[in-house]
Amino acid sequence: MLSLRVAPHTTTGVSPAMMMFGRDINVPATMARGPVPGQQAPLLPRAEYPAWLYNRLRDLHHTVRERADVASWRMKERYDLRARRPDLREGDLVWFYNPRRKIGRTSKLCSWWEGPFVILSKLNEVTFRIRQEDKPLSKPRVVHADRLSPARAQDQCDLLVLSLSPF
Repeated sequence: MLSLRVAPHTTTGVSPAMMMFGRDINVPATMARGPVPGQQAPLLPRAEYPAWLYNRLRDLHHTVRERADVASWRMKERYDLRARRPDLREGDLVWFYNPRRKIGRTSKLCSWWEGPFVILSKLNEVTFRIRQEDKPLSKPRVVHADRLSPARAQDQCDLLVLSLSPF
């Protein structure tokens, strides 16, 4: 655990110990070779040290927040290069992800996908109004696109076989 606390983090650029205490922890290697010049806390009178430490931690946390924001922006840019939302239109058949536990059944063997549903309307880029295809009088649902998956023709054949199966 000590090695994790003294190693600088790639995103923040500083170690967790530095974030907590405003200084690096003395490890056996540091004690053997001596402190690195410029990285040790100055010898201040007891009355001045808390104010110095407060200012040091405030500046350090501000710098770390800026670095974390830059790293977050870079990760988002990298993710968005390949992220694609399925092209869903009105009238398309979709599967709806509904991770609701059914009483009396083990969740391990349950399928969380329901459907097929038909898209009634596209409210905005990521929100759709859907209704169960085989129940035209069912109440429409407004759902996010992340919970939808396009239904393919093969899925429809599988669904038909399952509904006709006596088992």
